[in-house]
Amino acid sequence: MNSFNMKNKFRIFSVIFFLIATYVILIFVYSSEEARSYVEDHDYYVVWSNGDIHHYTLDRTTLFNEPYNYIWSLQQDDIREYIEKEITVEAFIGFSFGHGLKYLYVMKSQQQLIGGYTTDLTIMPQNGEVKTMDGRSFEELHSGTIEDWEEAVRTRVE
Repeated sequence: MNSFNMKNKFRIFSVIFFLIATYVILIFVYSSEEARSYVEDHDYYVVWSNGDIHHYTLDRTTLFNEPYNYIWSLQQDDIREYIEKEITVEAFIGFSFGHGLKYLYVMKSQQQLIGGYTTDLTIMPQNGEVKTMDGRSFEELHSGTIEDWEEAVRTRVE
C-alpha cells in the first residue's frame, strides 16, 4: 500500500514538473529575448507571452487615430524615425508589485526596440487607458490634451 502511494506521488510530481517546464519553454519560444529583457528591466515578471500579435505600418493617418495616438504619445523616441516603417508589437502578461497584473506591449521596428506601454487586462485599450511601462498616463507626461500633442507632432512629421 505504501509503495502505491509513493508511485502516485511520483506521478503527480512528474506531471506538475512537466507542466511547469512546458510553461517556461513556451514563454521563451513565443517571445524575443530583447522584449523579455525590456519587460523585466521595468520590474515586471513575465507571466505569459503572446509573441508578436500585431504588425502595422506607422503612417500619418495611423499615428493620429486612436489608440495609436495615445500609444505613441507615451514613447520617448523621435516618432519621425518610424514614419512609413513596419511596427511589430509583442505582447506579454506581466506582474509587478507596484502595478499589479497588466498587459504589456513592446514595440519594435526592424528588430530594434522602440519602447512599450501597458494596459489593464482588457481586449483593446480605450483612449487614455494606455500607460507607460512605469505606470504614467498621458496626462502625467504632457501638460495639454491629446489634440495639442497631435498638433505639435503633426508639424514635425509633415
